[in-house]
Amino acid sequence: MAREPAPTRGDYSYIRPIQVRWGDFDLLGHINNVQYVRYLEYMVVNFVGEECGESWTRGAAIPFAAENSCRFLRPINAGPLGPVGITLDAGLSIARVGTSSVHYAMALFEQGEDAAAATGTWVHVWVDSKTHRPVPIPDQARAAYERHMR
Repeated sequence: MAREPAPTRGDYSYIRPIQVRWGDFDLLGHINNVQYVRYLEYMVVNFVGEECGESWTRGAAIPFAAENSCRFLRPINAGPLGPVGITLDAGLSIARVGTSSVHYAMALFEQGEDAAAATGTWVHVWVDSKTHRPVPIPDQARAAYERHMR
């Protein structure tokens, strides 16, 4: 079975740097797999905070994580100075928007590389902050999602 080509930076409309910490590396000298999911979470939280407006942590509707995944395409190794001073770029676009859910598509890139080292997905379901029952995505958030659709 042939592997699909890795996504490139151009596939993502929202790109932010992520500073890698010394403790993110494992004994093999590459970023530990758990950290990748944390980087994806960082991207989703920043996207919602920067793009969706309102007080999304204290509003009437809030996003709950319903699902996430990470696909490792190649390891991200420590640089020539070891695990210091490394910055990754993370890209995010919106894959699908439903009535109450949104599907994020993301990728992690080494500095200077156009092909992704890892890809990830994340699904948020917007819920009533008191009952935790699904509600329609707030208008401001929906507009942000539509601006960043693939």
